[in-house]
Amino acid sequence: SLGTYISEDGPAFGPHGLGTVYKDLRIIEATWRLIEQHNTWAIPDMNRQLVERATHPEALKQLVGSLDPIWQQHELYVHGIRTAHSLQAGYVLVRRDRPFADQEGLFPTDLKNDIATRLGEKDRRIPLESSPTSPFGNRIEELTLPGYWVPDAAQDAVPENLHVLDNALAFDFAGKSFVYDHLGLRPAQSST
Repeated sequence: SLGTYISEDGPAFGPHGLGTVYKDLRIIEATWRLIEQHNTWAIPDMNRQLVERATHPEALKQLVGSLDPIWQQHELYVHGIRTAHSLQAGYVLVRRDRPFADQEGLFPTDLKNDIATRLGEKDRRIPLESSPTSPFGNRIEELTLPGYWVPDAAQDAVPENLHVLDNALAFDFAGKSFVYDHLGLRPAQSST
């Protein structure tokens, strides 16, 4: 049952992208049930039926009503996340129907209001002044730490305790330890 991959507070989790790639398990459950109703699917002839019955809000609401209560929590979570994303997108929307100069407040004027992208979400560029040699024999002048590893790092944080051991570069940053070796950059506790 896909319901086993729903947390008590609603988000999905699990293997094969459940909860990360496939955040809305209602659509997967509805699709699964549709597939089981037919021995053969003629694509693209049956696309409309598949899409409408597996993604239409009324179809999903009806499905959730027939399932365990955890699915209602999941539905609330999915709607909440979509609403939050829509609101957030509205804050950085460039209005094409207005002159660019008239869009007051469109871009932040101070550094406290960063607009992060998925690929650069507060990533930290770590300069390595000593330019140590990488496990691949090249000089490393800087590394980039994903923002989710050091979300609360101070803007003036610098690497500390930098040392090279057994073809690995180890250092601390913002109170956390990291290692860079032939497996790449990662938190030090993942190295075992």
